[in-house]
Amino acid sequence: MENFICIAKFQAKPQKHDELEARLKELVRLSQMEEGCIDYDLCHAHDSKFSFFVVEQYKTKEDFEIHSKKEYLTRFIQDLEALVADVSIHVGENTKRVA
Repeated sequence: MENFICIAKFQAKPQKHDELEARLKELVRLSQMEEGCIDYDLCHAHDSKFSFFVVEQYKTKEDFEIHSKKEYLTRFIQDLEALVADVSIHVGENTKRVA
């Protein structure tokens, strides 16, 4: 089985930019410690100073599902409406690289 990938993009409400960034940094810190986590990166999007995206890579879909149930992630998700104007999440399996 290939690694499981999630890419999440967040468009902060202008007055919530700093709070969202701080919350995402904490989410990254905690998530990187999970056993099944291969990579979990926070990036600033170039198209807007209020946009962030998170690129997550887990060993398996099951590892990602365990991550999805973590208390710190569910609390973050509950708070999203107050922090963001828009969010998009894309999940899938990594395909084999072409040599």
